Amino acid sequence: MADDRLLLKNAVIVNPLQSSVFTGDLRVKGNVIEEVAENISEKNGDDVFDLSGKLLMPGLVDTHVHFSSCPDGHFMLAKAGVTSALDMAGNPDEIIGGFMKRGSGLTLAFLYPLIPGESISGTSPSEDELEKAIEYGLKNGALGIKIVGGHYPLGRDATRNAIRIARKKNCWIAVHAGTLETPGNIRGMEELVQLAEGNPLHVAHVNSYCRGTEGRSPLEEAQRAIDALKKAPNCHSESYLALINGTSGRLDENGIPKSEVTKRSLLHGGYTADAEGIKKAILSGWAKVNYHDQKKHEVVFPEPAEALDFYMKLNTDVRLSFPVNSPVSAIPIALAKDEKGKFIVDALSTDGGEIPRNITLKQGLCLVNFGAMTINELAYKASLAPARMLGLNDRGYIAEGGIADLIAVNPLTSQAELSIVEGQIIMRDGNVCGKGGNFLTTHNGKEFFSSKSIAGRTTEPDWLK
Repeated sequence: MADDRLLLKNAVIVNPLQSSVFTGDLRVKGNVIEEVAENISEKNGDDVFDLSGKLLMPGLVDTHVHFSSCPDGHFMLAKAGVTSALDMAGNPDEIIGGFMKRGSGLTLAFLYPLIPGESISGTSPSEDELEKAIEYGLKNGALGIKIVGGHYPLGRDATRNAIRIARKKNCWIAVHAGTLETPGNIRGMEELVQLAEGNPLHVAHVNSYCRGTEGRSPLEEAQRAIDALKKAPNCHSESYLALINGTSGRLDENGIPKSEVTKRSLLHGGYTADAEGIKKAILSGWAKVNYHDQKKHEVVFPEPAEALDFYMKLNTDVRLSFPVNSPVSAIPIALAKDEKGKFIVDALSTDGGEIPRNITLKQGLCLVNFGAMTINELAYKASLAPARMLGLNDRGYIAEGGIADLIAVNPLTSQAELSIVEGQIIMRDGNVCGKGGNFLTTHNGKEFFSSKSIAGRTTEPDWLK
């Protein structure tokens, strides 16, 4: 049942459309912010929350998450203060199955992955095959497509053609940089920007290409990534602030990791890129096994011996995380601005959800406390900019008439303590109470959600027009 009227009092109100904050009150009526002022008198029927000492911010909008293979990814996002999220590689059946089990009241969207041997025939599909795969994804509810190049690369020509076809269809395309010819590092990212040929493109997790693996420091690679994006206004992007990555632990019939990222992560830590190397990496703690604790409704990292046992019992079909990301590159990438003061990388993301690194508030507030960015800039990168990427132009800020997607954050713990989506409380004091949710899709996908009695609405992001 919707909370008809909420009165949030005595909060430090953070609006990314402004350069300063103020202490005041906010009233929500239905799904809309009705009033924002220094003092709002209580009315009969108000559900009042005293937020003294808390930050009242727009809900986090995360344009790079994963929740398709673990239903509790929804729960983990809601607990972290996320109100809208884009799954970056979701099978439609898994997306819907997880949503039906653990939907937590979020606004959601997903991209259909083009994976050789699974959703497409191989690494060099024809333009006709690419077009049919993209059409399949769109008709089955996807907002667009994802090329998972760093993990499961396509050839350069196929990558270029997919970007062109997505442009023709005005649909979202995100790419994890990397092709058959070029690995998913800074060279792969620079290649990707060129392959876009001026067409709209979402460059995924920019920081992950800047790990110092090309004989240059992570800082030098970060500058190269920033320079490449400055020359490509057609490219929208996000980056995250976690040290760990997320990759597949699956092995092929020869005991070799199927994911190129897994191979590189093992070699980065001094391990062999094979089954024996993975076992040693798990036991040493270099490779973290992602274990779904169903009692806690979250994914955790078990101790090494238990982790290896779990990995073997599931026949290697487990996600792994390696501490390969460098803060030396992640921080300047998050902070970089152009000559006009505009952020080069549009948004902060997590690549989280079901991967336990939903730390935008924790790490973002560290940057604020250090003085590297203002609290309003954090709200811009974590809420307003990604909301606009998704075409959610009615949220991501705090103003009268805006949609009431809000979070109350304890600045001492850097944790969200209250989360509201479209006027409904979905999380309070770490307890997720939201149910269901709704999906963003294209005109092609609306019938897909209607057929499953799920709320779906179309969105048309400006950057795709």
